[in-house]
Amino acid sequence: DSNGRPIFIPGFAGLGGPVAPTILGYAVTINNDMAEMAANAKSILFGDFSHYIVRDVMDMTMYRFTDSAYAKLGQVGFMMLSRHGGTFTDVGGAVKYYQNSAT
Repeated sequence: DSNGRPIFIPGFAGLGGPVAPTILGYAVTINNDMAEMAANAKSILFGDFSHYIVRDVMDMTMYRFTDSAYAKLGQVGFMMLSRHGGTFTDVGGAVKYYQNSAT
């Protein structure tokens, strides 16, 4: 910036615990589930995520498979199902996105 401070400060593990990397003083979180940097993809989000709420639609259900093809191999299979949703409660521009160009 104009005061000679770096825009990006990498995170580190200090005596008081880990410190997140920052951009202009805002914490950076890496989300590997975001879209790849491809044409028209919204790959980067920036803003105040405190207005984002998560809704748990149902409790987690676990299934145990002992009488299937797993049993022939001496194994036990597990499957878990749960449904969740999420949205912003303040849609007034609290979060912006970067959209890649079409080409």
